[in-house]
Amino acid sequence: MNFKISNEKLHNMCQTIIDNEFDSIKKESDDWGLGEAYELEVLGSINKIVVNRVVSYTRINIYVDLYVISMSYEYDDFMSELNYRVQSNYFPNSFIQINEIIKED
Repeated sequence: MNFKISNEKLHNMCQTIIDNEFDSIKKESDDWGLGEAYELEVLGSINKIVVNRVVSYTRINIYVDLYVISMSYEYDDFMSELNYRVQSNYFPNSFIQINEIIKED
């Protein structure tokens, strides 16, 4: 069975999924302890994640802009977790990557 999804619908769907997973990670972080202090700081530094574009050829590549409070963190571990959740729950053949990190004042 084939489904045709317009680019706009796919973009909106990806944004909704990423928003939901970001919220889920933030809720789970309430139970984290001192061992995850750095991860809590990284998560706390992210204000929002905005899908910049979605490219779908052999896989779904989702490029996101991170809006952050501080530019002093590495976001690789956070992006790995977000990728894992999206791949295992929604799009197995997808990859989320940072397009731009934007500091908000």
